[in-house]
Amino acid sequence: MAAMYLVGDAKLWWRKKYAEIEDGSCVINTWDIRKRELKNQFFPKNTAFNARKALLECKHTGSVREYCQAFSALMLDISDMSAVDRLFFFMEGLKPWARTELNRRRVNNLNEAIITDENLSDYNSEPQRPPLERESKQE
Repeated sequence: MAAMYLVGDAKLWWRKKYAEIEDGSCVINTWDIRKRELKNQFFPKNTAFNARKALLECKHTGSVREYCQAFSALMLDISDMSAVDRLFFFMEGLKPWARTELNRRRVNNLNEAIITDENLSDYNSEPQRPPLERESKQE
């Protein structure tokens, strides 16, 4: 059923694998094996290394929400990092005011830190005005 949703190279790969399964030269009888085979074929081998490298450069330069999203996206590619290290790298990338606030609130894990951080106001961002107020000032 899931094979119907494959496109392009993935569909060609699956057709080849399916022929191997019918020949008996390959066995994929569970979803976990199929996911592993797909990952081995299409997922770059150095993804975790590249994500760790990007993690060193991931800094809170824009809004809090943008930083949280960028950091979370990198964490999806790094599966073998300890919870303590995840929290450490998250805190290190924050602007000093945000890091100080999270330390003051004594966050203990990454999920708590992200939730708390997303609820903080951005002190450096420009306040948003309602659209009507902007239009009336331009006239």
